[in-house]
Amino acid sequence: MNEFALAAGVSPVLPIPAIRPDTDRPPPPPPIPEPETYTMFLAGFGLMSFVVRRKQNKNKIG
Repeated sequence: MNEFALAAGVSPVLPIPAIRPDTDRPPPPPPIPEPETYTMFLAGFGLMSFVVRRKQNKNKIG
């Protein structure tokens, strides 16, 4: 060990790598969306299909 390391307060022993407890476990599953998310998703699809059908019918008539 050199004088610079001792002056800096570095321990003369080799550092032991920290064992992280979360490395052995698999990652958590993705979160499950709430029912309101599905409701808004379906409402958006319904609104978009209404707009598309309305435009298609408007083009057929006029």
